Amino acid sequence: MSDKKQHNQSRRPAFDAEVFIRHLHLLMDEGQYGVENLALTLNMSVQTFRRRIRSVTGLSPLAYLTSRRMEKAVALLTDARQIPVSVIAAHCGFSECSSFTHAFRRFYGISPAQYREKHTIKA
Repeated sequence: MSDKKQHNQSRRPAFDAEVFIRHLHLLMDEGQYGVENLALTLNMSVQTFRRRIRSVTGLSPLAYLTSRRMEKAVALLTDARQIPVSVIAAHCGFSECSSFTHAFRRFYGISPAQYREKHTIKA
């Protein structure tokens, strides 16, 4: 076998952005949010993880992960109105409710409680 043929057979598979994002979303749905932990679970270095997130989404890892966490929070605030904000904070990967409220306010401009009130359909 020639050196060129042998080299081509040992190449890594091409990066599949859709598969990467799908795996990332599954991990986040399971409660994994840290960049280092996600990179390790996806079997890549932190730097590779950062490059891949940026190339696929155009956002920094922190910005992308925060946006996904906020999307999850909004869904829980509007669909599961009986769940307390503190429990939603934990479901979205925040160890402190105050950290969640601060991040949510920075992202949406209002508190989670205000968001829930504003988006609750009155019967």
